[in-house]
Amino acid sequence: MRAEVARVYAALDLPVIATSCETGEGLAALDAALRGKLSVVVGPSGAGESSLLNGLNPGYQLRTGEVMDIGKGRHTTTTTRLLPLDRGGWVADTPGIKTVNLLAARVAPEALAEYFPELLPYLDQCRFSDCSHRREPDCAVRAAVEAGVVPATRYDSYVRLFDELRAEGG
Repeated sequence: MRAEVARVYAALDLPVIATSCETGEGLAALDAALRGKLSVVVGPSGAGESSLLNGLNPGYQLRTGEVMDIGKGRHTTTTTRLLPLDRGGWVADTPGIKTVNLLAARVAPEALAEYFPELLPYLDQCRFSDCSHRREPDCAVRAAVEAGVVPATRYDSYVRLFDELRAEGG
């Protein structure tokens, strides 16, 4: 699973650093990537953000809990703390997130696909200009997913977020 997630995001030209607090894998690379910058660690509740930072610097002694399945985490970190990095820079440890509130960010369901870079090449190839990329015939986005050009996991995320925005009245 981890390799598949890394492959999907690397294909989007996003830097991917695989890390493990248990083995120490990737911690030196992460430390180098954060050096001299102001960064934030954010993720689903219970995914291990504070554990990761403790792996970078055991002196932080951040409170941690058991790493949970994604979507089932509990908040161990309750406030944001800005921490100095040993080799320069700062990193913020934040409480985990339960949901992403796109409605508060004023993202309209019709514009959501534009936030998925892998969908962009197909948006103007659909039969209908107002295609939601969910059920319409001759949808180029769905065709790209079916052809394996666009990862199904990313498309599933798009559909889930689209449905949430519609349900919230967006």
